[in-house]
Amino acid sequence: MRLILAVLCLAAMMLAIPSDQSAEAHMAIGNRYRQYYSSGNMKNRWHYYPDKKAYGINYYYQRTSGPKQMHYAYYYPNKGKYVYYKNPATGKYWGRCPFNVSPQNPYQILQPDDQQTSIDAINDKAFIKLTLNIQITVIIDGQRRKVTMSGPMPPIPGTAGTGDEEMMDPPPPSPD
Repeated sequence: MRLILAVLCLAAMMLAIPSDQSAEAHMAIGNRYRQYYSSGNMKNRWHYYPDKKAYGINYYYQRTSGPKQMHYAYYYPNKGKYVYYKNPATGKYWGRCPFNVSPQNPYQILQPDDQQTSIDAINDKAFIKLTLNIQITVIIDGQRRKVTMSGPMPPIPGTAGTGDEEMMDPPPPSPD
């Protein structure tokens, strides 16, 4: 009897410990794994790109309907303590997040006309801090919409103004 109880307790403990693979498998709506950062093999691990002089990680997310999606997140040490987010579909950077995100130091977003394919083409003054109830223009499914956002993080990409406005998770700690 004790052996059966020990085996059952061990099995219950193993099921309660999520692995990287189970996190992806359990990425369901309403689940804490709806969004996460990964460089492919390891969660919350940055990969260094010597040609870009930057660290990169993928930000995976899922809207309430549709497949899992991904944006790139880059940290350029020569551009301060920010993670820059790039949409692979448009090839444009759309915002940046400080490593120490807070209501006093929130995520910063770019209006669609200020988004660029090159990080060096973006004027630092174009970034808008997500303070309480700021109204900005976003493009959702190819259409421009005015939405109200409040920081310190924006909603999961493509969900602003849809009623599904779970906030993005901030990036993992700086790799350096």
